[in-house]
Amino acid sequence: MKSHGWAPRTFYTWMHILTDGKQLYYSDFGLALSDKFTLSNIENHFAKDNTNYYYASGSSNLMHTVLTSYLGKDDWSANLAKFTNDELGTKIPTKVKELLSKHHGIAVKMDEFYKEIHRDKSAPLPSGNLKALLPQNMRGNHE
Repeated sequence: MKSHGWAPRTFYTWMHILTDGKQLYYSDFGLALSDKFTLSNIENHFAKDNTNYYYASGSSNLMHTVLTSYLGKDDWSANLAKFTNDELGTKIPTKVKELLSKHHGIAVKMDEFYKEIHRDKSAPLPSGNLKALLPQNMRGNHE
């Protein structure tokens, strides 16, 4: 893959190896969205609808990392709700709150999506909602 200019951006590569019992396949959502592949119409629509996944996931992960460092890791959804309702028991610096506020709506939508996809593996990414919440410079290029 490296010789073709494709480098996985995840550190848990082992989770992307699949098999049908005959062959091994490498699956990575980021690679699936690459324009270096010839895609069918269905795949092109999937790529267009999901192009903001990594941006939204990164934004949500930033919020998760910062909030859990202040509030603990016990219940992410409850901590997210505390931030949403401005009910934080811990003093978070104003500048940090300002940064988190930019990522808050995305984190809420991604939290809802992650819960839904655990219940139903065919749950669609709320791409329209995410696109509206992401800053212009963070949106994917399949628009």
